[in-house]
Amino acid sequence: MVKNVVVNLEILEQMIYFWQASSEGEKVGETYLTQIAENKDMALLYDDEYNAASVRKVLSAITNREQMNAPTKREWKLWNNNMWVMEEKLVLDNMVRPVKLLNVDALAEKLNAQKDIPYERLEILFYPGTTEEYLVHENKLLINFFRINADLFDEEKVSIEGRPVSDYVEERLLEVDG
Repeated sequence: MVKNVVVNLEILEQMIYFWQASSEGEKVGETYLTQIAENKDMALLYDDEYNAASVRKVLSAITNREQMNAPTKREWKLWNNNMWVMEEKLVLDNMVRPVKLLNVDALAEKLNAQKDIPYERLEILFYPGTTEEYLVHENKLLINFFRINADLFDEEKVSIEGRPVSDYVEERLLEVDG
């Protein structure tokens, strides 16, 4: 039975700093980039072809304003996604706002009414992704931040895959199993 649902903003906050600093021409240190890449929750996304070294390589190329040598498809997608949000500050702000204001207080009760979930605590994380939309791992829902769609003309119109962020999160949390 779910007792609480929380939004973990650790990775997103690290990325917001990275985007801000890099877009302003500051060089973000390798230690910081490695910290992001080696985050235990980021590791849930990794496989044989895409890992912490891939993420560090991409972020390092961006902050150092260097070309990437022979990027894989996922590395290239990560590079493109990061460059896009760094160039579109207004869009980035409109994407971040609903995540930071996401109200999950009533979700535990709603989820318990719909499904027997074997975890007491569910965690929602937004991360810098590549091709995947989301991932469910045990009691964690990881959502690709770059899948958030913000309307430039209406800051209230923010969705993921055509659904309001809160509805999308609730639907995906129902996929959590034991």
